[in-house]
Amino acid sequence: MFELKEVADWRFMFKTAANGLGSLRKRKRKRKDGTYYEFWEGRVTTSYNSETGEQIQRTVTGDSQQAVIKRMKELMTEDKPKEVPILAKEVPTVAKEVPTSVKARNYKKPDTLTLGEWATLWLDGLVSVKASSVFIYKRDLELHILPYFGKMDLRQIEKADVKKWVKKLSGKGLAPKTVKDLHGVLHKILEEAVEENKIVSNPAHKCPLPKTEKPELNHFDNEDLAAFLNAIKGHVHEQLYKLALFTGIRENEACGLCWDCVDFRNSRLHIKRQLWRNRETGVYSLVKPKDDEIRTLIMPPTVVQILREQQKKESDKQSAVGERWERKGMVFSNPTGGYLSYRTVYDCFKRITRSLGLEVRFHELRHAYASLALQGGDDIKTVQENLGHATPEFTMKVYAHANQTMKKNAAARMENTIKTLSF
Repeated sequence: MFELKEVADWRFMFKTAANGLGSLRKRKRKRKDGTYYEFWEGRVTTSYNSETGEQIQRTVTGDSQQAVIKRMKELMTEDKPKEVPILAKEVPTVAKEVPTSVKARNYKKPDTLTLGEWATLWLDGLVSVKASSVFIYKRDLELHILPYFGKMDLRQIEKADVKKWVKKLSGKGLAPKTVKDLHGVLHKILEEAVEENKIVSNPAHKCPLPKTEKPELNHFDNEDLAAFLNAIKGHVHEQLYKLALFTGIRENEACGLCWDCVDFRNSRLHIKRQLWRNRETGVYSLVKPKDDEIRTLIMPPTVVQILREQQKKESDKQSAVGERWERKGMVFSNPTGGYLSYRTVYDCFKRITRSLGLEVRFHELRHAYASLALQGGDDIKTVQENLGHATPEFTMKVYAHANQTMKKNAAARMENTIKTLSF
């Protein structure tokens, strides 16, 4: 008798002669009105093609996981795997044994799709994926994946082919991190092919990759920050740079900040948008923040004052422009009230820091905020939430240098405490 066993990632396996023929997963589909709905889908192998040994499966869908599992159990009891002839073929008088390839779970369904054709289908089927991510996928496919795998039969790609490709990318001088990211895209595409029964296993799985080393990053120290703050006095982007430093928000989040996100009365700053540029069209638009992490910050009085100053600057610009003013409600805008190019913000930042002899990225303002907050005694959970990180562990990993300073300060405080004891 068949037995269905649930496992943590919503998949299951059958304890039968052909172990593992089946799947259960939660799926998501987009309606015509743009909304999404979720449902459960399960597949059960009920028979085999007598000529090829190909699995013949039945699909079950439902609103709940338990309902689908129940129906799958019923099908597994009703329909024991058996031999069936293919259409227009004579039924054999003696049933053939299930092919060894099926028993070994390495049967490949006949299919003439190339990886290039499958990649197109994969891209078209992406849902809940940001346009910026889709752009990166397309770029990686065109430049690095399709030139090597594009015309290859999807079924014929083997792990050895993936290893050769990885080696070739490294030989072209691509950084280990870039190679890892490209491999990740290929892995996603092939994993979807496995889920859709186009191939049996993912040849990119557990492929050896070049070792990545975390790059040495330059950080602002307190003297650097003092020099930077002095250098930006009176600069057109002074308030933007200060806001990034004192709140830790990202550059795109600062450029995408609207006045409806600023609550002066309650000293709240709501981070719910970021400015994004479509690289294909060059058009700017407002989208959700990274990882859809909408968050609210409590502003210290200094930050409230910075935004008050910026509000006056925007009002003065609007008065000067008159009817040509674009009413987009941006906190930081271009001279006519439109979206402020973050490339302009970045280039100005680089000119200022290089004039101070510093070779740092704009993102170092975010790092500086986190370091100052941690060294000032903020708990890691608060810093993590303000930055929009997924977990406190990630925050501590990124800002390990600040953690070392905190440990030294803690040791110094303990030493002072010890000296007060009588022994």
